[in-house]
Order: sequence, then structure tokens, then C-alpha cells
Amino acid sequence: MVVYYINAIKGLPRYYPQSFIDRIGTANINSVENSIVDNKYYSSTRGVESLFDAVASSIGVCDVNTYPGEAIYMLEHIASKDEKTRYPVNRYNPFDIKLLFSFLISDVDKGIDKSVISAKFHNTFAYMLQLAINIVRRDIQIDNVLFCGAIFQNKILMSLLIIYMREYNINLYYPSPFSIDNMNFSHNKLYEDK
Repeated sequence: MVVYYINAIKGLPRYYPQSFIDRIGTANINSVENSIVDNKYYSSTRGVESLFDAVASSIGVCDVNTYPGEAIYMLEHIASKDEKTRYPVNRYNPFDIKLLFSFLISDVDKGIDKSVISAKFHNTFAYMLQLAINIVRRDIQIDNVLFCGAIFQNKILMSLLIIYMREYNINLYYPSPFSIDNMNFSHNKLYEDK
């Protein structure tokens, strides 16, 4: 996913963190790059989960998911609770991830601790969602937002989103833990630590 994102983001130079190259190998990176050029590349993940996969691999936390959502869990698990900063975001196009990846890769190369990078990523992604919802609210009035998918069982992300949605007086619905298949949703209630 790292190779895919780096090659797919227009305006981002094809540059990989040295630690990523050392782990994955130049031959494997070149193979994926060639598959992308030949339109043979197929992602084994869907949607925004692939962004979490790419970030986890970029920082060396999880290169291969051995179970669904492993990269999401690993990023949540290592994130610093004290880090409150985030990466720059394009306020007019919040899901333009060029800035995110540029600064994240720079942090990896500077040797910034993985826990700090993971926290900054969580803070940034929650802020991106907040900006996107605000853009939608300019066009239509919404009172309810439903988030579904494995990433929304991430307590760090959901804690931030609950705060952001309260600022807008929006009711937030999201999956209860371990309930993706039967779609049980909680309303503004994080699950307890077990």
C-alpha cells in the first residue's frame, strides 16, 4: 500500500523512507511499481483501511496484515496519548493526502518515534473527517452522521470525532466493538476497556 500511495499521489515525489526500503527491498518495491504501471496492481484492502495499512507500513509497524484490521489496531495500540499535534491538511480538499504523506515520511526519516507519528496521523485523520463533514454541512443541513467500518472501532479516532461532532451539534453513530457483521451501532458511547 505504501508503494501504491506514493505512486498514486500526484505531485508527491516517489520517495520511500530508507527504513521501508531496508525492510521491503528494492526488488519488491520495483515489482509493485511495475505492476502499477501495467495496471495489474490489485489492493487487498478497501477504502480508507488501505490508508491505515500504508501508514502502518511506512512507519514500520505492520507490513502485512495477518488478520483483518491488524494495521489499524497496531497504529492505535502504539499511538502516544500525549501527542496533540497533527500534520498539515488542505482545508479546501481535506482528503488530499499529499501533505500527510510528505510530512509523515519526513518524520520517519528524521527518526521521530513511531508512537508520535501514529498519534499525529490519528489527529490528522480525525481533523480531515471534521473538515469534510463541515464542507458537506455548507451544502446540506445534517444532524446525524454514521461511521462504519473497522477503522471506526479505533478508540483514539472515535474519541476525537465525538469531540468534533459535538462542536457541530451532530449526532454521531458508529459500530459497537466487534459488531461490524451484524451492524449494531452505539450512539455517542465509547466501549469500555476490557
